[in-house]
Amino acid sequence: MDFIITKEQLRMQKAAREMLKAKCTNEFVWEMEKDAKGCTPEFWRKMGELDWMALIIPEEYEGVGAGFFDLVLMMEELGRACAPGPTPSYSSGMISAIQSSSPILRQNSRGI
Repeated sequence: MDFIITKEQLRMQKAAREMLKAKCTNEFVWEMEKDAKGCTPEFWRKMGELDWMALIIPEEYEGVGAGFFDLVLMMEELGRACAPGPTPSYSSGMISAIQSSSPILRQNSRGI
């Protein structure tokens, strides 16, 4: 399989890298490592504002409508920055949830 990164994906990746570089300083990452919650509400809010949480949710469900490869690129940037929070450690669970929700999304069910 041949993966070619589009200009739009490169822009998304660059924007993510820049935001994470600015927010995930060494001090912040180590502080969050010691924190019981592991992440600040402000950091999660910022990721939500950038629509990262809705990246692969279809547009008809108010998501971004990006593909699985876009999610992989985002996860790569989160890992590169040692982003605090559950995202990297729960990535396999997130992938399972995505795969299991695919039939529901294909059926256009609003009863989720």
